Amino acid sequence: KHTFAVPLSKGDLARRMAEAYAASDDLTGAEQALLEAKKLVPYDRMIHTKLADIYFRQGKLTEALTQLEELASYYENGQQLDRAIEMLEYALKLAPNHIAISGRLARMQLRRGYLDKGVDGLMRAAELQRKAGQLKDAVASLQEAAQVHWMLSEHEKARQVYDKIVQIAPNDVEARQWLALMHTLARRTGEAIAEKKQIARIFAQQRDYDGAIAELHQIIGIDQKDLEAYHLLGDMLMRREEYGQAAQLYTRMLKMEGVDKDRIEALAAAANRMLQQRQSQQTKG
Repeated sequence: KHTFAVPLSKGDLARRMAEAYAASDDLTGAEQALLEAKKLVPYDRMIHTKLADIYFRQGKLTEALTQLEELASYYENGQQLDRAIEMLEYALKLAPNHIAISGRLARMQLRRGYLDKGVDGLMRAAELQRKAGQLKDAVASLQEAAQVHWMLSEHEKARQVYDKIVQIAPNDVEARQWLALMHTLARRTGEAIAEKKQIARIFAQQRDYDGAIAELHQIIGIDQKDLEAYHLLGDMLMRREEYGQAAQLYTRMLKMEGVDKDRIEALAAAANRMLQQRQSQQTKG
């Protein structure tokens, strides 16, 4: 039996017509034929990709991408992730700087187990988001990438990603806490302490004195000779109106080496004076 003797289905016929229109540069005719074919044969790879190509040639980028994303969603819902990935990769060839598709492709690659490609995609999406001023989204993409590195025990790579996060969002306390943890695990004590001091300063700016005090206590636990941490802690205690604790801290500092004793004595005197004022007010009350 010859193949030409087999009658064409309506879908096949519409496809053939679309190809003929496209070959003759009648893009409008090709578009109409493909839309007709799509109704007859929904979610057909060739129809969707041809239609995307026709739309792209007409300068209708949004419509072109919609065809590819529709088919990607269809494949994804059927757990055909490799095919879905292929469609999104094709979409990115048409629109290399499309933020949403970049992120979607990266996350799908991670789901499929293509971890290196997925992380690279997230980093690229984050850069596009940063350039577009979408800083929260950029940070979220970078955090996802860092988590994959962390899961794979690639701690140094994770640290580098968190470095990027704090460059984008200097006041992101959670990112700095992760950085401090990574420095601690790598025995980079100085860098860990520097991050913790920065966290304490951010808390102080936000008037979260309890948070700042907790960080500074941790620093002193790591390095009991860190004078800057003691000074910051004293300042936080005074702002918190914990005058008794501040006075005790300054008395302790007077016994430490390398301190400016005149300055510490003045601070201790101020703390004691504030404490006495409060006690006298309470007595009068």
